[in-house]
Amino acid sequence: MSNASSQGNYWKTTWIIAAIIGFYYTIVIIFSYNFPISDDFALLEFVTNIVTSSDLTASLKLLYTQHNEHIIITTKLVYLLDYWLFNEINFQRLILIGNIFHLGTFYIFIKHSPQNFKQRYYLFIFYACMIFQFGSAESMLWSMAAISNYLVIMLALLTLSLLSTDDFIHYILAILICVLTVFTQGNGILMPFIAILYLISQKRYRDSCIMTTIGLLVVFIYFQDYLVPDIHSNPLDTLHNPGKILIFALSFTGSAFGVGGSHYPVLTTLSLVPTLAVGSLIWAITGYGFYKKIHFDGNIFIWFNVFVILTSIITAMSRINFGLSQSMVFRYHIYSNLATISTVIIVLQLLPIKQYKNHVLERNFKFLAIFSAIYLVATFALVPYFHFIVYSQIRHEGIIYPDKAQAETILEKAKRSGVFTVH
Repeated sequence: MSNASSQGNYWKTTWIIAAIIGFYYTIVIIFSYNFPISDDFALLEFVTNIVTSSDLTASLKLLYTQHNEHIIITTKLVYLLDYWLFNEINFQRLILIGNIFHLGTFYIFIKHSPQNFKQRYYLFIFYACMIFQFGSAESMLWSMAAISNYLVIMLALLTLSLLSTDDFIHYILAILICVLTVFTQGNGILMPFIAILYLISQKRYRDSCIMTTIGLLVVFIYFQDYLVPDIHSNPLDTLHNPGKILIFALSFTGSAFGVGGSHYPVLTTLSLVPTLAVGSLIWAITGYGFYKKIHFDGNIFIWFNVFVILTSIITAMSRINFGLSQSMVFRYHIYSNLATISTVIIVLQLLPIKQYKNHVLERNFKFLAIFSAIYLVATFALVPYFHFIVYSQIRHEGIIYPDKAQAETILEKAKRSGVFTVH
């Protein structure tokens, strides 16, 4: 391929990707509400209590206070930052902030993408369509879910990206980012252990010892006075039924190709076929990658797949009592989407490709781009569904929260304190 042709493809794909990303954020702005949804009320109450408190010690305790099964200090800080910058909480703005973390994730995938393909730009379209898709509309239009899910993913990838450089400054930054990951969402607790294994695989034993010490300290702090919420399964109690855990975890990993939730049992049952198939394939290819020892080459994507797989297992252990449909709920789809991308990259790195075969393989990149574009268009239907049906209670009742009276109290206090204004 000539340089002129290659340059033409570069600009063509750049404009396509810019259009995909621009369309995504336009939809986020149009279909999002400036009103709290579910867990948002707890975060609104947190910010209000911080703003109205004059006790620094009490404020720090509020920052560390457990939310459901998570310690979400980083997520709470995002809400506080929004208030400090703009003098009030705006949930539409917070939703946009949560979705902006996708840009960091996309950049890391581009940065670590295989470079030995002339038509790799078609892969970038595939990445864009699978990241900026609408299958995760539940998280995409809900500030708490967007910030915690999308931020923990970006931070996990950033930790691995920084560790891959073997640079001291990057290593220090990786430790800091890893700690932030732990306190962003529950599955962030996995990152110190994954980082340790990554460093050992690179024979960076001194660095792994330091990471182990810091990781153990962080985990100790995390589980101080930790309580398992009554509504969730006790993870230890689920170990006697590994079969259900495995099916849930596999379905979670392949959930991007299914429909979950208690409201559509027939679709959930039918979805088990594709989700289990895709999940099993991702697990198998990841395992084969370890067998072929590509993790010794500093491959961050095989370790990211480990993060997703372990996330699927701990989610299964904590939520199996909600039923198998929970494995496919839309807010989890982003993990499956990204695992699909990283698995494609792993496959490309596993194939014994000679230069003369590249053109044959690269033709399939166009099919990947087309497939992902169809997927993006197909998932768009979920945006009006969540906006007009699932979250429509905001317009009609004003509240989506388990305890409506408590939610109204939180809202009233926030309005009196000037923390939140209903426009």
